[in-house]
Amino acid sequence: RPWPRPRERPELPSLKRLAWYCSLLLVNTLVTFLAMNLDRLLLGRILSMEALGLYNIACAIALSLELLCIQIVQRSLFPLISRAQNDPVAAEGLFQKYALIFTGGAAIVQTALALGAADVVGVLYPERYAAMSVAVTALAFRGILRVQSCVQSGLLLGMRRTGLETTAMFAGLVTLAACFAGEGYLAAYYVDGLGRLSWLVCFAALPVTVLESWFLLRKLRFSLRAVLGPYALALVLVATQSLLYFAFVRDLETVWLRLPGQGVLAALLCGAGAAWVLRREPREPAGALGGVV
Repeated sequence: RPWPRPRERPELPSLKRLAWYCSLLLVNTLVTFLAMNLDRLLLGRILSMEALGLYNIACAIALSLELLCIQIVQRSLFPLISRAQNDPVAAEGLFQKYALIFTGGAAIVQTALALGAADVVGVLYPERYAAMSVAVTALAFRGILRVQSCVQSGLLLGMRRTGLETTAMFAGLVTLAACFAGEGYLAAYYVDGLGRLSWLVCFAALPVTVLESWFLLRKLRFSLRAVLGPYALALVLVATQSLLYFAFVRDLETVWLRLPGQGVLAALLCGAGAAWVLRREPREPAGALGGVV
C-alpha cells in the first residue's frame, strides 16, 4: 500500500491577509518605480534628447555609490527589522545605528562627488560634456536623502507599515510631477535648463524623506533623537567637508592634485565619523537583535 501523500488545505483568512499584503507591496513597487524614473521619462520632452543623454550619463556617475549603499541596506536591514517588528525598542536601536552609519557615510562620499563633479566630468569626458557637471552635483546631493530614505523605508516595510511608505513615495511622485509641469517647462527657456531640472529632482526627494521621518515619530513613536540624529550628522559632515574643500583643495593647481585631495579629505572624515559612531554608548542594553549591525 503506498504511503498517503500530505495534502495542504489553505486557510481562507490567511490567504486573504497574504493577498492584501502582496497587493500593498505591488502598489508600493509601482509608485516607487514612477517616483524614481519620472524624471527620465519627461526630461527628453521638456528639453531635448541630447539633454536626456547628458542627464543619463550624470545619473550613471552620481547614482553608482548611492545604489551600492541602498543594496547593502536593503539586504541587511530588512531581515533584522522583520525579526524585531514586535519589539519597538529593538527596532528603534537598529534604525538609529543603520541611519547614522549609512547616512553619515553617504554624506561624506556624495559631498566629495558633488564638490568635485567638474573635475570628474573633465577627466572622464571631452569638454562638450562639461554642462552635465551641475546635474552630477545635484544628483549627488540627492543621494544623501535617498540613502536616509532607504533606511526609513526598510524600517517601515519591515514593520508591516507598507501603506505609510507608499504614501511617502506618492508625495515624492506628486512633487516631482508638479515641478516638471510648472517650473520644468520654464527651464527650457534658460541656458542651463539641464542643471535647473536636476536641482528640481533633488528637491523632490526631500518630501519623501521628511514624510517618512514624520511617520516614524508619530506612528511608530520613535524618539526625536533617533529620527533627527542622522540629519544633524549629515549636515555637520557636509558643512565641514565643504569648508575644508574650499579652504585647502579647490585652489590646487591641477585636477590630479584636487581629486586625490578630495579622496584624502573624505577618508579622514570617514575615519573620524566611524570612530565617533563606534564610541557612542548604546541607548539601551544590546540584546540579541540590538547588537547586530
